[in-house]
Amino acid sequence: MASIQQAPTNPLVATNKKKPKFCVGDKVLVSYYEEALEGYIHFHGPVDCGQSGFKEFYGIELGPSEGESDGQYLESASNSKSNDRKYFFPTKPKSAVFVTQKNITSIIRAINGQRLTLNDRVLVKGRSNGTIKFIGPTLFGPHIWYGVELDVKLGRNNGMVRGVRYFECKNQHGVFVREEKLVPIDKQGNPKNMVNRYKRKTPPEMAADLFAACSSGDIKTVRAILTVDKTVAKIARDHNSDATALMTACYHGYYQIVQELLHTRKIDVNEQNYHGLSALHMAAQAGHANIVDLLLKQDIDVDLRAEDGITALYCAVEKGHEDVVEKLLATFADVNLANRDNETPLMQSCHRGYDKIVARLMRASNININQKRKSDGATALFIACRESSVNV
Repeated sequence: MASIQQAPTNPLVATNKKKPKFCVGDKVLVSYYEEALEGYIHFHGPVDCGQSGFKEFYGIELGPSEGESDGQYLESASNSKSNDRKYFFPTKPKSAVFVTQKNITSIIRAINGQRLTLNDRVLVKGRSNGTIKFIGPTLFGPHIWYGVELDVKLGRNNGMVRGVRYFECKNQHGVFVREEKLVPIDKQGNPKNMVNRYKRKTPPEMAADLFAACSSGDIKTVRAILTVDKTVAKIARDHNSDATALMTACYHGYYQIVQELLHTRKIDVNEQNYHGLSALHMAAQAGHANIVDLLLKQDIDVDLRAEDGITALYCAVEKGHEDVVEKLLATFADVNLANRDNETPLMQSCHRGYDKIVARLMRASNININQKRKSDGATALFIACRESSVNV
């Protein structure tokens, strides 16, 4: 992998003897060559560096084409060799980089929660104390997993699952768990926080608290409330906008909160507000491709229509979110579904001059280019020619 130069010290970042704690989910500033770029940490753990063995890296998603790969570790920029394994799954092309801690200069926005990182000591509920050795997605299940080396022989593996090495430890000392199974412990092995500080309230009160936490991105409170009562997830909503907790988390791009809500299995992913908008509409409109991808893995109606007839595809096209359009079309979203005026996504993209989206829509096997808008009888071709906004 190409060498990455360390950025000069940022005078705005506080310095102290204690090393900063960068966690999976944090939005951070990364020193990449001579640039300071923003990105999200999606992986922290051992990476296979070939003859050099396994080395610890952070896997970070930058902007489109700002990185080196699509989640694979490249041995060098000159030969672009890779072991083909994806350590995480960025939503944007060529956006993944692997860096060491010294190349992360500061935290822009910290993820809430227990803020666990590699080598932290934890208690794995139902097993024993251990040390975190891996944090990130795996090939055996979605979401973020924590690979822990237990102190005693109560594990299920040696850090390898289904032929993939995630970390190394003795046989039957390795285990993979979700964050809710972990309790941070101090050097003496005493739990740092065994108590869920959220106290049970009435279901409506808890639902209101849950919605507020989902709106502000407070994953710690979300998890605390759902630990007390998962069923409040299905009644958590804002009575003014009629948006559910899932809708607001999708709109604001709080990926981990969306994961937690879906994990309860208590909510209807196709629920609509009084305008007919669903969580998928919200995520598509805001351009959160990673959340759209997550929702599409559920039992979701990709062609659900709002009161004015628009679909999630129409929302994504209207806002020019090419990556979201691609994901929706890959799941066979109906490209011809129009709004109340019979305006199709193709017409909308022609009107706004989105050349790449027009080209992608035209590749859909069932595209109907001759549909006419009710208000003026215009077709997509007529709109494109009249407004000269796309390469006809």
